This record gives sequence, structure tokens and C-alpha cells, in this order.
Amino acid sequence: MPYENMKPTIQPGERVTIDMSAYRFHAPRRWDVVAFHPADERYKRDLWLMRVVGLPSERITYAADGNILIDDKAPEQPLFGSVA
Repeated sequence: MPYENMKPTIQPGERVTIDMSAYRFHAPRRWDVVAFHPADERYKRDLWLMRVVGLPSERITYAADGNILIDDKAPEQPLFGSVA
């Protein structure tokens, strides 16, 4: 896992095990880490890992201090640091 943006959950260089059947039983939930192949043809061979922040019908924005807002409110569970 070479990406800095998943710290501290996944450290650069760590290996992860992915359960590709997990979302057959329920939809992704906020803060889940999901694996997917991006739709962009340039990256189709890559497997990306990202954290779920927004759910359907929610609006995600950044506050002036760099923190994420969900529907103009701070999330119930704080993220692991500012994105700024």
C-alpha cells in the first residue's frame, strides 16, 4: 500500500487482505475502507483503496480549516486528521 492518504489505518508498504464479497450482503458504510478498480482506462489495472465518507444524498465539503463537513456539519466520528 504505497499511499500516504490511508495513514494511520494502513501504513505505506503494508499489505492488505481484501474481502471482495463483503458488499454482497450490505452496502458500504461510512468510514469503511473499500477496494475498487477505477473506471478511468488509464488506471484499470490498479486496485484503489479509499475510505467511504459520503453516503447517497449527502453533500461533502471542506471547512476553512481543512476538515470535512457532511451536510454542513462535522462528522459524528472524526477523521484521522485534517486534509489540509
